Amino acid sequence: MENYIYLGKLIRAMRVIKDRLEIIKKHIEGKSVLDMGCIDHNAMKEQEEFWLHRFIKENSKYVLGVDIDAEQAEKLKEKGYEIVCADVVTMDLKKRFDVAVAGELIEHLSNPGLFLFNTKRHLKDDGKIILTTPNVFALRRLVRLKLGMKIQSNPEHCCWYDHDTLKTLLERHHLKIIESYYFLDPHHSKVKYFFELIAAKLNHRLSPYMIFVAEKNE
Repeated sequence: MENYIYLGKLIRAMRVIKDRLEIIKKHIEGKSVLDMGCIDHNAMKEQEEFWLHRFIKENSKYVLGVDIDAEQAEKLKEKGYEIVCADVVTMDLKKRFDVAVAGELIEHLSNPGLFLFNTKRHLKDDGKIILTTPNVFALRRLVRLKLGMKIQSNPEHCCWYDHDTLKTLLERHHLKIIESYYFLDPHHSKVKYFFELIAAKLNHRLSPYMIFVAEKNE
């Protein structure tokens, strides 16, 4: 019966949601949260309402941000944010949290397995990890590939994931997936958002982003 329940939850990945915030919010309310890779230069400069760290701060009991950008971390601390400058792969914060969030972070990391191992060390026994990442098979990338164009990506990205490869990575590191979805890009213009929505309705695997919620399975 437990296996059937687990399978049912994974099938929900076929569902496409508006954005990641609706899922993140329900898991962080009243919780202590570790927000890894919390500095988002684009969101902070252009569309601050989409800055994930501020959203977590406003909706959780407590949040500690971690980022490798020392200069920006100091600026945020001056504004009242609790930020630690550290490498998420090697950090040792001497604390454990209810929830760890990694918003569009894992695709930047050279050692994703070590990252997951270290994240688990910072979670309570019943803690959860929430990961979001771009989907390699998003419509926008397949179209550019078909047209012989360069696939646009952040120059700091060093790997791509689809639903199956990220699921395998999480399970290999003894993390049990309890929820997974595709989601759209709320930063895009209404026209781009409309086409992504149509594509996602036709085939959910064409959606631009994915979100996974997992818990320790040891």
